[in-house]
Amino acid sequence: MIAKIMRVLTLPPIVTGFTIVFLFSTHNDISVVELYLLFVCLVVFPLLAYPFREVFKIGNDRRQGQRSVAMIFSVISYSYGYIWSLFSNASMITKVFFSSYLISVIALLIINKIFKYHASGHACSTTAPLVLLGWQLGFWYMIIGIIFVGIVYFASLRLKRHTFLQLISGSSISVLAGFLSIIIYV
Repeated sequence: MIAKIMRVLTLPPIVTGFTIVFLFSTHNDISVVELYLLFVCLVVFPLLAYPFREVFKIGNDRRQGQRSVAMIFSVISYSYGYIWSLFSNASMITKVFFSSYLISVIALLIINKIFKYHASGHACSTTAPLVLLGWQLGFWYMIIGIIFVGIVYFASLRLKRHTFLQLISGSSISVLAGFLSIIIYV
């Protein structure tokens, strides 16, 4: 029961939302418009995937349907946010955010759908804030991220949703996407 609660509380959009609000409160170079778009594209729209799947009963298996709809919603919203950031006066932080999330979801789609390997999207999206917090705020803020990643690993292993290697591969995608995005925009 505790593992299930932990997994729900660490849903990728929820962890991402806390990260966005935290970075906004510590950085004055992120505009209110950027905050709004980051929140809508990385939190609100991806969260809508869950009720959307339930209303339209997508997929025979509930969990697989949720994963598929969440991926589709994420690709759409991350792409929109990334394109907006390229053609606007968005800060470097916003561009890195959107870029890293878009690269991650594309990599997950390729690995999970084309190569049929089940890399953890949950671990991937929970690790992204770890990279972004560490880059912007320093090592000590990475500790917060490591705690969240540890909770996701514990809950996922306890509930038998993923193997340790699937979790590591999901996190690795996020770390690589984050570093690549930082290199591109810094």
